[in-house]
Amino acid sequence: MSDKPNAKDKAERRRRKVIALFSDATNAPTVTDAAKILGVAAKTIERDLKAVRPDMKEAEDKLEEYQRRFKERLPIERRVQLLAEIAEQDGNLFARYKALQRADALDGIITEGERLKVERQREERQRANVRIAAGNPRFGDG
Repeated sequence: MSDKPNAKDKAERRRRKVIALFSDATNAPTVTDAAKILGVAAKTIERDLKAVRPDMKEAEDKLEEYQRRFKERLPIERRVQLLAEIAEQDGNLFARYKALQRADALDGIITEGERLKVERQREERQRANVRIAAGNPRFGDG
């Protein structure tokens, strides 16, 4: 049995890479750039996007439905009340600290450490997208 992947497996892995490249709309490459990164024709990327868009749309729809139901079940007023209760309780100091951190973040107050953490995570995602697009992910292709 050959270890060489068949065309269907290669196409599936490429489509996963296309999804990873285009998942962040604010940082997505052009179709031409994606084709260069993946070493295929732009038409191939267009076909792959057309094939994965229904799945991406379905995932977006499910997320919107989840968010809608969450807002119905736990409206903002109730979330604020619960967060305040956690922040004001005496028992679990770590939970209290995290609740205060969350309240500060919601209020727009970010510590230098949190700002650096966000920047580091953004850089790691960008490096991961480049590795995935280049066909060199740290983890297996599935």
